[in-house]
Amino acid sequence: MLEPANRAALTQELAPPRGFRLAQAVGTTFTLDLNAALAVPLAFSGFGADEDPDQPDDSDQPQDQRTSVIAALMSVAEKIDIFAQAGAIGARQTSELFELLGPMIHQVSPPRGMIFHPKAWLLEFENDNGERAYRLLCSSRNLTFDRTWDAMIRLDGAPATTPAAAEQAARRNAPLLGLLEHICADDMLMGTLPESRRRRVLGLGQRLQGVDWDLSRDVRELRFQAHGVPGLKTPDPELEGRESLIVSPFLTSEGVSRLARRSGRGEVHLVSRAESLEAVGSSALEGVSCWVLDPSTAEQEEDETGLSGLHAKILALSTGHRGRVLIGSANATGPGWDGNVELMVDVESTRPEFRPPELRESFQAMLVKYTPQQVEPDEDLQTDELEKLQRAALRLASVPVSVTVSGEGPFQVQVAAGEHTLPKGIARVSWHLLLDKSLGGEGLPVEPAVFEEVDLRRISPFIQVTAEDEAGRSATMILLAELHGDPPDRREAIIAARLADPARLLQLIMLLLELSSDGLETQLLAQEEDPAAGSSRWGAGGRQFPGLLEALLRALAAGPDGMAEVQRLLEFIRRSSEAANLPQDFLQLWDAAWQAHRMENLGEEL
Repeated sequence: MLEPANRAALTQELAPPRGFRLAQAVGTTFTLDLNAALAVPLAFSGFGADEDPDQPDDSDQPQDQRTSVIAALMSVAEKIDIFAQAGAIGARQTSELFELLGPMIHQVSPPRGMIFHPKAWLLEFENDNGERAYRLLCSSRNLTFDRTWDAMIRLDGAPATTPAAAEQAARRNAPLLGLLEHICADDMLMGTLPESRRRRVLGLGQRLQGVDWDLSRDVRELRFQAHGVPGLKTPDPELEGRESLIVSPFLTSEGVSRLARRSGRGEVHLVSRAESLEAVGSSALEGVSCWVLDPSTAEQEEDETGLSGLHAKILALSTGHRGRVLIGSANATGPGWDGNVELMVDVESTRPEFRPPELRESFQAMLVKYTPQQVEPDEDLQTDELEKLQRAALRLASVPVSVTVSGEGPFQVQVAAGEHTLPKGIARVSWHLLLDKSLGGEGLPVEPAVFEEVDLRRISPFIQVTAEDEAGRSATMILLAELHGDPPDRREAIIAARLADPARLLQLIMLLLELSSDGLETQLLAQEEDPAAGSSRWGAGGRQFPGLLEALLRALAAGPDGMAEVQRLLEFIRRSSEAANLPQDFLQLWDAAWQAHRMENLGEEL
């Protein structure tokens, strides 16, 4: 289980095995916060700084021969692809660094009103000897900063070494290939997936067919369930045994009945949110023991972009003397098991912790009993007006949008949308390019909206769209437009301008430092919202470096490994073409701290 406060867990789980580096990463999510997505290439850039942290500084090397921080970020971004539901992309604060993400992000819009809901990472690593290692992360957590209780399962593996193991791996991993093939299909994608990226994603799927996952001896079966993928059938699990456990924050009467009725005479325990239990009504919950998070345990401060409290999706059941646990993205709803694109990992084990009673006992202290109200579902409660607006916004997001750039600078920019009518429930729409609110208008423009004399740093494929209903309620999303005529090196120029300023460069260092602590969200948001955020400052010539001391202290608190990671990052930047922008007073302070760390933790005589 992932606690609400533990948002650093993802970047830690993405870290390559020792001696390996990232070869390719494919992530899937329903909701995508661009601030949170930015942590992924930043994390892998840091993981890639794997040189000896004590190697000599080669800052005397000519600047044009040194590695650039920008080049490192751009290089790792080319190895990452993130697929997200169209209309479910947002950002709590905007950043020019988002331009790093543009080629990585691909919008998906399933047909028939269903949604793209898997939350997974498929990772491939390589080393200098040509060896490959693989990892699968499957969770209930979106790529956001939502403060929720979530669940995650991690599998590590390597290429199968025998024909029998390879044959078993191909059968077991077929749903993973099916999922990757499905999200690369033209009828799933909004816009065009570059052929080079399509080949890479599908190539990873093919290589996954031969991966033998490392399993402990108690594991008897490992299965993958890819729901909503054509050609793959996912039967409802048989909830056998004396007890079964369903953990699902969202419910429908159909979903609860579908799972609970298969339990036969066994006892069914359902952990959910009070509002979801109230919405499905008492008849669907007949014979089901219902639980909710204890309000004193659930986090009180609700995230502006998501729910606080429960977000985990777990299904546990008994199969004879074995326990069986499914973890992933599927809620106990009708679409969750029949229609939506979902991914669940199904593990069968002889360990007691995999059985429903023991699993429930592991977090029983967080739960309180819920008594269903003797009322039938309230239709307005199940689909309130804001939810209707948000679903209408998802339909609006299926409208293709393009940004066309011409000229040699300043540029002409044209924004155009495909033919469409506003979905029911939306009365008004406004929009603007993410990096400049003046480049926008009312209503998605079927006839191109033309803007002249646009600066290079204002051009972006990201468009912020706000939909309103008649009552004035609003839903805001970010669409990724097809960008035509993108000026050469536009992204590099935008990021370079940010890093040319010493304060901005130190902000990037803070982001990298925060990846090994729990302050990443604070830095990603505060740097864009208030450049003077933070309490500790130092610098020469009046330059200010807010919050860096706090970031260093949090990294130090992560232990010796965190300290060494900071040293590797700083040595990497010292050898880069941006080294001249590092403040000497900060480096002197850090060098003294590093020497003290070596004496205390490494037993070295300096």
